[in-house]
Amino acid sequence: MSRGKRILLMVIGLVIVIGLYYSISNKQTKQVEVDSFSENENIVLHNYEISGIDRLILKKEDKNIILVNGETPTIEGLPNVKLNINRLKNSFNIFANLTVNRLVEKDAEDLAKYGLHKSNVSITGIIEKQKPVIIHLGNKTMDGTSYFIRLNEDDNVYLLDANYGDYFMLDIEDFRDPTLPNIDKQLIRYLYIESKGNEPIEISYKNDSDDKKGIGLFSLTKPYNVPKEINYKVFDEIIKSIPIFSVEKYIDDKPSDLSVYGLDDPVLRLKLQSENQELDISKAVDILFGDTFDDYIYFKYADSDSVYGMRKDFAEYISNITPFDLVDKNIRMVNIKNIKKMEIGINDSIYTFNIDNAYKKDEKGEEQLKQTFYYEDKKLEDEVFRELYQLVIGISGDAEINQQDKDIIKDEVKIFYTFKDDTRETIVYTKYDELSYLHEIEDDIYFLCSTKQFELLYDKLKEITN
Repeated sequence: MSRGKRILLMVIGLVIVIGLYYSISNKQTKQVEVDSFSENENIVLHNYEISGIDRLILKKEDKNIILVNGETPTIEGLPNVKLNINRLKNSFNIFANLTVNRLVEKDAEDLAKYGLHKSNVSITGIIEKQKPVIIHLGNKTMDGTSYFIRLNEDDNVYLLDANYGDYFMLDIEDFRDPTLPNIDKQLIRYLYIESKGNEPIEISYKNDSDDKKGIGLFSLTKPYNVPKEINYKVFDEIIKSIPIFSVEKYIDDKPSDLSVYGLDDPVLRLKLQSENQELDISKAVDILFGDTFDDYIYFKYADSDSVYGMRKDFAEYISNITPFDLVDKNIRMVNIKNIKKMEIGINDSIYTFNIDNAYKKDEKGEEQLKQTFYYEDKKLEDEVFRELYQLVIGISGDAEINQQDKDIIKDEVKIFYTFKDDTRETIVYTKYDELSYLHEIEDDIYFLCSTKQFELLYDKLKEITN
């Protein structure tokens, strides 16, 4: 074939392609124009008393949802679960007062182009003393604002506002109320975390204000035998991470075997309690978490059978919290206003600091505490002693061990507090190795405290005592 013929054939082919393109484009443009036509005629197709409608049968493909009318509408065959009553009532109201935007085509011959040829989606109203009324729901318009519909066996095609039509496209889960019991996070009084393989963590609100027990509002009461102060930064992060619990996925309302969901032996148990004392309102939840699936985790309330699904991020975060994360790492925060003497023992040496607590009235006649600090009989500047005191009460743990099984160095640091009521308390630190000191916070549980903290304390003592 000559070069000229090849060029001619290519030109002819190009012309054909361009022609097809414009033909298709024009056809699509016309369809958009028809579908997007927005003249509003507000045609009332029928109007029934809502009380006269017994049931609505929502059919999608081969599935039927039967809405049963009444003072409190229900769904036939659904277990005793919480339903979205407003959504059910709206469905009956829309059906009873069926108003469309306009007539699209009278006696349409081609129902397929509207998605109305197979009637895969229909809404049948069972009405007293009347034949059933059927609404056939077709495709959405291209702009998504309306549905094509027709009534009974009539071939007239109408436009129904999508805000109404969407009610007839709902699944059974959409008619359920996804809200679940929750607490008021701002008024939390109790937190319990039990994750598989870890010791339970329990945080309780303090019911007294004894400064000797710490100045915080909460205590870490488990797993330690003696309540401990908590790390409020971590505690606040946990509280902030707690979601408003709601159903993201409905799984099983009547599970016959909880092991299917890993809920026979939960990976996490979470108990929360809030209390509004002014209104005398207390709320509590007890939630179990099981296996994960995709990005979700199975969960259920301890007092309910229903199994749900929620995003797993929160549960995974909570499961990894340890007691050491939550405990206040400061060994002992003693309020300086409560003591009259502090002694620091380093091996065989004792450094004694006395505090004179005097109350004087201010200009308003209110008593104010004035403290004077002494090293033995030497009066100290306030700032000097307070810097030392901050080093003492600021000693904190860097790690936790559950047993001490090595020969420790005999160096010891002891802090003796004498309170205003003449009670005494002793804090003991024993050198563990060159990097840390050991403090037993209770039987067989120890905090390791960095040696650097004690070196700073020694330096300050030398500065004061020399």
